[in-house]
Amino acid sequence: MTTLAPALPQLRIGPHTVQPPVVLAPMAGITNAPFRTLCREFSGGKGLFVSEMITTRA
Repeated sequence: MTTLAPALPQLRIGPHTVQPPVVLAPMAGITNAPFRTLCREFSGGKGLFVSEMITTRA
């Protein structure tokens, strides 16, 4: 049995492996439903995603 080499190299951040090695970060002011949809469709809900800063009232 042969195995295929992964299309993308493995991404490790310290002890964590990001699989698939996809990192998405929002553009300022464009972090609403279209960005979340892109994240879901592109990686199947896996990978590393960064959101803009949010605030809350204590």
